[in-house]
Amino acid sequence: MSNNVGLSTVSELVRQTSLLNNRQYISAKEGLEFAETAIRTTKSSYASQLNKL
Repeated sequence: MSNNVGLSTVSELVRQTSLLNNRQYISAKEGLEFAETAIRTTKSSYASQLNKL
């Protein structure tokens, strides 16, 4: 087995890793946005219910 890895192979692995990291970042960002929206909705609902008391 050769230890010589071509530059194109390394470049492709770096590209694939970069795409994976980008997808993970986007997923995390979307998850945080969803959580923030849920928190805002909950706070708004709570305030609305509190005002009815």
